[in-house]
Amino acid sequence: MEPGIALFDRTSVFAGWTTNAASGSSASLHSEGGALRLDYSLTGHGAFVIARRELRMALPAHYVVSLQLRGEGSPGELQLKLVDATGANVWWWRRPGFAPTAAGARLVLRRASLAFAWGPASGGEPREIGAVELALASDTGAAGRLWIEDLRIEPREPAPAAPQAERVRTWTEGERCFHELDLGAMRELGGLVVQYAGPIAPASRLLASDDGAAFRQVAEDPAFEPRNPEREAVSRIAVGPFGDHDIIADQ
Repeated sequence: MEPGIALFDRTSVFAGWTTNAASGSSASLHSEGGALRLDYSLTGHGAFVIARRELRMALPAHYVVSLQLRGEGSPGELQLKLVDATGANVWWWRRPGFAPTAAGARLVLRRASLAFAWGPASGGEPREIGAVELALASDTGAAGRLWIEDLRIEPREPAPAAPQAERVRTWTEGERCFHELDLGAMRELGGLVVQYAGPIAPASRLLASDDGAAFRQVAEDPAFEPRNPEREAVSRIAVGPFGDHDIIADQ
């Protein structure tokens, strides 16, 4: 059993789900192989389609929203919205230029990167929601299919201000130096700061893994040489809003 609160049941994927679309656009939901398939067509300026799941619940104090998506079609803006119980206030995550792929991807949306979209609350954070919406939007038109294989709200332990690594490993391969930090648990990361003994910070890449075997790049930082050669160089690698990882590696 996966952790968290699943937003659809594989044995009854339609339960609680509805669709909506802007004028001239269309959306339909289908059950296929235990996944929820969204067929969509976006037409005209400000076009959108929405798959909405009615679900009234109090949110955990700390959480992420996890999605497993695959699909086919032209790029558009992917949006995941949390709607409060009144239906008037909306918060969202946005991913412009999202292009679904047949291989699929797991996206983890952090509470820290959730933005207020609109409503009379004028800000703050949602404490209780009445619905979750997965949307695609475009001003230039888009069409395709999106298979939602998993969508859930996962409680998280509060992230420490400076998480301590349970294991640190450093090695070199030719002129390249690697530093691997095992954080011991899934952590929300805002970035990594590396301080060098010399005045030059080499170009760096930040890789992340959930299992310590398969790594993917989540951020990078170009080489930097400070104006004052007597100062030690510092590399600051910022992670965007789609990051939640167990093990990170700086290369």
